[in-house]
Amino acid sequence: MRLSLLAFLATLLSTSHAAFNADNPIRQLRRSSGRIGLGPDYKVNCQSFRVGVEANNLRDWITVPSYCKNYIKTYLTKNQWGLDIEAVTNEAYEYAVHFQKDAFLKDIWVFDVEETLLSNLNYLASSDVQYGTQPLGLHYYEWLRANGTVVPAIQELYDEVLEMGFEIILLSAAPSSERETLVIALTDAGYSGWTKLILRDEADNGKSTVQFKSEKRLELKGLRYRIAANVGDQWSDLTGEYVGLRTFKVPNPVYYVF
Repeated sequence: MRLSLLAFLATLLSTSHAAFNADNPIRQLRRSSGRIGLGPDYKVNCQSFRVGVEANNLRDWITVPSYCKNYIKTYLTKNQWGLDIEAVTNEAYEYAVHFQKDAFLKDIWVFDVEETLLSNLNYLASSDVQYGTQPLGLHYYEWLRANGTVVPAIQELYDEVLEMGFEIILLSAAPSSERETLVIALTDAGYSGWTKLILRDEADNGKSTVQFKSEKRLELKGLRYRIAANVGDQWSDLTGEYVGLRTFKVPNPVYYVF
């Protein structure tokens, strides 16, 4: 009887183990290559590239892999990019609605400008840039001045937090020489009511975007501004010092700002 019971238990455990291996999706994952590391023929999957960029796992890249041009084009020009942005702005709106303001501080929202408040999708689609497979050209701001548009969900969020009584600070790493261009582009796109537009002065030349924006945010802190939220399309907008109580990353798989 004991031998029969032991045999039954052994069979049950063996069957359960096999079923676990078969049904467990993690154990079913297999590497496409037998080694860790990048071989000479390695090509990152295009969707994996986009996800890696948004997760800040892929850094310091110069251009989108050339073979991903059509994938990025489809992502930007079809529905998914808009859905991803809506997911960000919906979460940001819910956060703003329930945010507890401080009577002794000036609660603000910080917004990046380029590819956050202003979209230049036509420029990114141009033959000069080809959806990020070529570096941004020297005429970016000229194009932005004449052709900049908005993503409706981002503009709605901007208007909503402004209506809630938050002050809005615009913080861009663009040179101060482009102030007029950005003001015209923002105004033409329907933005108004911001408190400050902070740009890079000559003294900021040579600084990384993270260093520049960190210093400017710390200056705001010294003026008793509390950053309730910080919205940008680059991780360099959202990392460094005094990033704010909450950050919101707008998807941008086209270029990387150091």
